[in-house]
Amino acid sequence: MSAYQVILSIVIFIACFFILKSIKAVFSTIWLYLPAFTIVCMLYAAMMAVGLGADIVIQSGEHFCPALASVLAILFWSFIVWYATRMVMYVRYRGVADPPLLIFQFPRFLGYHCFVAVQAAILALPSMADLSGWYIVAFIAAHSLYFILLTRAFDPAYADNAYRKISRYIAAAIGIGYIAFFIWLASTHSQYRSAGSPMRHTFWLPVEAIIVFVMQFFVLWGYMNRKEIAGLGPPQTRFFQAYRRYFISAAEWLCMDAATAESEWFYFLAFNVIGTGGFVVYILVILHLSWAGAIGAMAFALLAFSILIGFFSAISCLSMRLGVNLNIALIVVTVIMGLRVTNPHKVRTRPEAHYQHPIRIDTFFSQWLSQKGRMDSIKRGSYTAYIVLSDGGGSRAGTWVGKVMSHMQDQTESRFGDHLLVMSGASGGTIGNTSFYTLLRAQLDHKINDNFRKHIDTFYTADFLTYTAGRFLGPDFFRYLIPLPMDDRAAALEVAFESSGKDPIIDSYLQRSIDEVFDTTGVLPAFFINATEINGMPGYISRVNLRDKRINIKRLLSDTSGNRITMNMSTAAVLSSRFPYISPAGDIATLDFVDGGYFDNSGAGTAKSFMEGIYAAIDARHDSLLSANLRFQLVEIRNSAVITPESKAINPLVNDLFTPVVTLVGMQDASTKMGTYALTRYMRYMDHERRPLTIDLYDPKYKSTKPNNSDALEEDYPMSWVNSAYQLNRMDMRLNALEKDPNSEINQIELALGKRRVGP
Repeated sequence: MSAYQVILSIVIFIACFFILKSIKAVFSTIWLYLPAFTIVCMLYAAMMAVGLGADIVIQSGEHFCPALASVLAILFWSFIVWYATRMVMYVRYRGVADPPLLIFQFPRFLGYHCFVAVQAAILALPSMADLSGWYIVAFIAAHSLYFILLTRAFDPAYADNAYRKISRYIAAAIGIGYIAFFIWLASTHSQYRSAGSPMRHTFWLPVEAIIVFVMQFFVLWGYMNRKEIAGLGPPQTRFFQAYRRYFISAAEWLCMDAATAESEWFYFLAFNVIGTGGFVVYILVILHLSWAGAIGAMAFALLAFSILIGFFSAISCLSMRLGVNLNIALIVVTVIMGLRVTNPHKVRTRPEAHYQHPIRIDTFFSQWLSQKGRMDSIKRGSYTAYIVLSDGGGSRAGTWVGKVMSHMQDQTESRFGDHLLVMSGASGGTIGNTSFYTLLRAQLDHKINDNFRKHIDTFYTADFLTYTAGRFLGPDFFRYLIPLPMDDRAAALEVAFESSGKDPIIDSYLQRSIDEVFDTTGVLPAFFINATEINGMPGYISRVNLRDKRINIKRLLSDTSGNRITMNMSTAAVLSSRFPYISPAGDIATLDFVDGGYFDNSGAGTAKSFMEGIYAAIDARHDSLLSANLRFQLVEIRNSAVITPESKAINPLVNDLFTPVVTLVGMQDASTKMGTYALTRYMRYMDHERRPLTIDLYDPKYKSTKPNNSDALEEDYPMSWVNSAYQLNRMDMRLNALEKDPNSEINQIELALGKRRVGP
């Protein structure tokens, strides 16, 4: 080996040593601040990579109260992250005058990135700058470098020299340029700034980003100059002096040295006051639907995760003080309590004085034919009855299904509802079916005489997510540590549907029992609410009893004394939409039910079983006119992207770790397609002249075999329980485009029904 090679080897060895040492320091720092680091990263991903997160960011720019609450929540989040992690550092490095630089700066860095995350989420929106991939990475990296520049420029720990002055000028120039960019971005969308514009977020979110960036600078300056700020101090009153003594005693018990405790008591007081204020708002959102609607989903998410950061940081401090890993202890307690606690996820039920026993399919069919002059119309000529399948997909599905059916109902002057034989769906599709069915029932009860679309559009502007998230990130999160006597997140979602206050008609019918709302005369269509029993057996709720082995959940509704009980319409709809972890499995008579989409995401299997009974009832009548003139049209209302996934080999790591999850998701989609295909084949066999009609939310012109080709794909619609005005407007534009297209399925249905009125 030559001398050159020896020297090169030594240089490489030294470089590797320092690199590994740096990597070790980074991982040690992350491990020390793991709860805060994890939650900040999670919120980064949630606000940019998840459609739900992107939509709640949009919503924060559409309404004043959620916007103000979001800005305050960002400030709260940053302060809690900074000071909670700082307390962990003090306990871990007790007596150390100068902790490692990375350990010392990381709490500031995390608090700083709380502001950056929101700005990145705004710029990542397709309606804004549409940053993604490496552009987002570059944006975050640029802000991280700006953090270093600001630290050099304004941290009192660094000497005041020429380099420091230059750093200040550069930092100021970058800040001014950055603000100018957002001013330009807002000005390009200034025409949308009015409160009624569905694109108003494109103006107000850049304004919000400017406010957040200015806060980012001044808050970081405050973090760096905390000693000077603390020196101002509160008034020397008896209360403050007593609090100071209390804090110093508690801090010394936590292994914090006396000098540090003396310098930190004022900030700890601010931490307690601010934290208590945030905690009060957190509790108010959990308890009151009005508070949830006022602050919005984004503000509450930041608030709730800030509370969790404070909780886990306190656990870390106590663990280091006691020399025991309390996280393990909490896990053990959670498991023990989980094994002993009575199932907290029982489905809400109530007594019912007028219980309706399920009826046979042929009985329903006779009732249906006898109403609205249907039999007379059939005798006069061809008569089309519609079978509607509503695919699942959260509030995206519910909103789209409700809009489509109410639109056709209005355009045909209620003839669509008169020709509707059966509705079946799952998950969010059931929510859409339920909202439409309640309007049909209200029309039957003479409670409404105006357009259905107006009621549907108003109802789906409500925020069903924040109140539900309050239970998810509140009582349900701590339930197995502190068994609180409160309803779970599924019940909270039901209450949100019942009491949104946006449309009193739909709200009032959702508050009624299924026995009160289900029609018993045959005027309204058969309605199937589908769910899945966790052992794999499909179930449904309906006043019509199917002939197969599916579980009619309505038959399970009885109390311990055998008395018949019932559930609200909202409860039945949510039972079809219980998608873990968002909503837990619901317990009815020792059986647990989850989202109907697990087994069949369109309700096709239930509809097929129903239609088999209908065809049998037709044959039993031996009525040639009925057999010849009554025709059936299958309509599927879909809300999934119309793309053909690209086939590729599975990653080996994914194969080892996530194959069950990937397979479950794939099987759910495949079972839905197979169920719809089986029903389609059956309908074509029985009525070969009719092809099924599909009404797609996504425009098929964007169909692509290469999903990674962004130019070929339409902007995604998020699946959540809240819709921004921007997404609602996109749905309206899609529906208007279908209405204008003479060849669209909606027009085919409307034209067919426009040629004939139901009745003699």
